[in-house]
Amino acid sequence: TREQRQQKEVDHLEARGKVLDAPGISYLSTEDSRFLKRNLSKRPPSTLETPLRYCLDALPVDLSPSLEGSKLVKQLLSEGATSMPDALRIVRNDLAHGNRGYDMTDLRELAELLDRVARAHLLRVLGCPESAQKRVLQR
Repeated sequence: TREQRQQKEVDHLEARGKVLDAPGISYLSTEDSRFLKRNLSKRPPSTLETPLRYCLDALPVDLSPSLEGSKLVKQLLSEGATSMPDALRIVRNDLAHGNRGYDMTDLRELAELLDRVARAHLLRVLGCPESAQKRVLQR
């Protein structure tokens, strides 16, 4: 997905430049103009969904149903998460920032599934045959 990401960054920088160079911006105060330039991101917004979908789609066995069926993902979906990747993002952010704890059994289930995805993806990148990837994914 590197090429797609790079193209999004180029497009975003062009759009950002147009906004910051627009004639109407000269009507802003110097302070407002500086604020806009400092805070209008140079990178386009991104989510976990694109790289996660790429990783899952690149593998010979789709673990999406297992991830979506995990207890923790189901719980977060019932609490307002919009998708499985969104639920994973919430868990990651909560744990990283110490906002919320989760049941260890539920976390273990999710961690084991994601560990299998990561191992299979690594095998794929290293050029291992699909049979080796499937063994990791189907244990």
